[in-house]
Amino acid sequence: RLFLNPEIFSMYGHLGGWEAVKSVAPSTRDAFITSTHYRYVDSPKVYHQEVTGEDTGILHWINMTAEDFSAQGGKGEAIFTINKSEFDWYSKGEDKTSL
Repeated sequence: RLFLNPEIFSMYGHLGGWEAVKSVAPSTRDAFITSTHYRYVDSPKVYHQEVTGEDTGILHWINMTAEDFSAQGGKGEAIFTINKSEFDWYSKGEDKTSL
């Protein structure tokens, strides 16, 4: 997954740190799906990530039912689960009521 900020990558020690990062061809990188939907591990709420700068962003709670999320094109398998440190790192913006 894309880490918006290097500080966020450091919040996931189980990934092996910077020495475990591998360089890949742009075509390989571009084959991965980038999602802007996140869920804090201990909450059912799904958030939309708004990128506000090169390495900054805001989370907006997607205030709708799971059925509405799916009906508007949201895909459950494209929701990244994040830890508390990352969740707390982001500023929180206004709720979204549509995708």
